[in-house]
Amino acid sequence: MKKNEKVIIKITDLNSDGAGVGRNDGVVVFVPYALPDETVEALIIKVAKNYCVGKLLRVMEKSEFRTEPRCPYFYRCGGCDFQHMEYSAQLEQKCASAMKNISKISGQNLKIEKIIGAEKIWNYRTKAQFPVGKDKNGSTVAGFFSPKSHNIVPIENCMLQSEKCNSALSAVLDAVKETNLSVYDEKTHKGILRHIVSRSSESGLMLIVVTNTKKRLPENFVSAVKKNLPEMTSFVQNINCSAGNIILGSENIFIWGENYLPDELCGIKFNLRPLAFLQVNPFQAEKLYNTAVEKANLTGNETVFDAYCGIGVMSLMLAKKAKQLIGVEIITEAIDSAKESAELNGINNTEFIAGKCEDVLPELIKSGKKPDVLVVDPPRAGCEESLLNAVADADIKRIVYVSCNPATLARDIAVLALRGYSCSDITFVDMFCHTKHIESVVMLTK
Repeated sequence: MKKNEKVIIKITDLNSDGAGVGRNDGVVVFVPYALPDETVEALIIKVAKNYCVGKLLRVMEKSEFRTEPRCPYFYRCGGCDFQHMEYSAQLEQKCASAMKNISKISGQNLKIEKIIGAEKIWNYRTKAQFPVGKDKNGSTVAGFFSPKSHNIVPIENCMLQSEKCNSALSAVLDAVKETNLSVYDEKTHKGILRHIVSRSSESGLMLIVVTNTKKRLPENFVSAVKKNLPEMTSFVQNINCSAGNIILGSENIFIWGENYLPDELCGIKFNLRPLAFLQVNPFQAEKLYNTAVEKANLTGNETVFDAYCGIGVMSLMLAKKAKQLIGVEIITEAIDSAKESAELNGINNTEFIAGKCEDVLPELIKSGKKPDVLVVDPPRAGCEESLLNAVADADIKRIVYVSCNPATLARDIAVLALRGYSCSDITFVDMFCHTKHIESVVMLTK
């Protein structure tokens, strides 16, 4: 095959990025937006050594699960992967892809215990992050980067975000137009406004405006935002003067209102701070956390470690069923929130420690604080091998592993398998409807 050649492809599968997979003369061709059981015409846009990439031109034979995307930005925006597929098929495809990945990398023969889908598949996200820039006409825009680029696709209303988060987006853009606040240019590293970040809950809305300056936002801009966004309960300016791609910096200026957002999940009350991590889909987070707690199978006599505990919501759920809970998290602000939440909920059998799990947990184990159960919910990179080895050396019998990345989960299962741990089944929880991502929960026993 050659670049710019048109080919007819029979799609048989999806890859981990959600693109259709087919073959032409034995060569693998990836076609984004094509679905299994479809025959499509594609324009070859990339020729590599072992594969080609095609641009979908037309669907000649449609899948029974193909549907019309509800979002007008779907084919340009990089936020969703599967709006062109019925939700039931999304679940099936995502879980099948994850299982294939996990089995191949881990070498373990797992079976799917259950798949927990979502009832609310639109407007479920309670945290939004929109980059801000200028379009070719010089107008201020905000939205999402198009796939594999830093070109902003302007968004007025994201169908995955909560109504409050969408309101925050339009309110800030209107305030920029009213006050002529400058916006950030990645090439020149000049301009003030970089990102519009918002967090919503039943009780309010936290707006976080990320700036390329340590100077306080102009008062006319603050007044305009307050006028445009009456549901706002907290207004924060986050400072990020770095030239990199990180969205939030480490320094905040509290502009107006509370310095936290009150929220409740799984019966646990907490105050959410700007830099703290919380699952963005509260409806599915409850199912995810309950699944992890169920797999822990606590009797009330156990000491439990919760690694990567965040603001401690799942920690406190575990603490209710355990003798003692020790949570570890690298973000100090999150640990402060976890301690506050324990007091707020009257739970007094907890200890929360700020630091790297890879450093803190081995030291705790050496000091004699050996857990009966370890719960880990790491970032996409998974667990450090040093942590897994320390856990195995301490002969911890049970590990509940919550994962947002099937590949790193599989890698870590393989590491633990060499140290005598095994797992037989896996539960999937769909936290991110219409995207390729899926959460997994497994119990490993030694």
